[in-house]
Amino acid sequence: MQLKTILGLVSVGMGALALLSCVDLPSTAPEFPDFRSQTRFINAETGQVSVLLEQTVGAGLSSFAANIDPQGDTGYRDVPAGDRLVKLAADPDTTLLAVNADAKLTVVIFPRAAVSETRFRGYQERRTFDSVPADTAQVRFIAAALSAASYDIVNASDTTVVASGLALRGSSGYVSLAPGNYTFGVVETDSTTILATAPAVTLADGKRSTVIVFGTAASLALKNFQDD
Repeated sequence: MQLKTILGLVSVGMGALALLSCVDLPSTAPEFPDFRSQTRFINAETGQVSVLLEQTVGAGLSSFAANIDPQGDTGYRDVPAGDRLVKLAADPDTTLLAVNADAKLTVVIFPRAAVSETRFRGYQERRTFDSVPADTAQVRFIAAALSAASYDIVNASDTTVVASGLALRGSSGYVSLAPGNYTFGVVETDSTTILATAPAVTLADGKRSTVIVFGTAASLALKNFQDD
């Protein structure tokens, strides 16, 4: 009786092994999703810069976008999401930059008045699958002029204030306006004297723009960058 039981168990085991040998088991684990973002760099320095970007863990810094002209930008680049180390090729200081998945990000390279100040700041735009509401245009203003003053942005045609109190590295966030053509001017806060104007900006329905104040207190300039 015991011999029959043993033989029965052996037969069951052999059958199970035969069945498993026919099953196609995966040999490797599934790959981790490759999360990406759309990121651009804008140069508010007075000379050309070369941006270096790397993961927080891994090999040495690799060239990301060389020779960005003053008041120029890289355009949007496909960048892996996560924490990234970023620096200028001629600068030993490294900044940690958070890059969010499925998002658009503008990074401004600022002039630096003190060694303790970081050159980089990221400004979130929108998730790649979001859109601007219909019948609306949006624009934001970022102060990148090396100045101790704060500035207001006005509609140059009637000096109506569009954004106020922008200090260095400050952003107005997106302001919703009716689609159309605008000429924006910059004034010191609580003043009506226009110090500089941007070339005419067309704010299209369902689109966004970023207008940056460049320069110094003695020489300001505004430039529009169409958001993607």
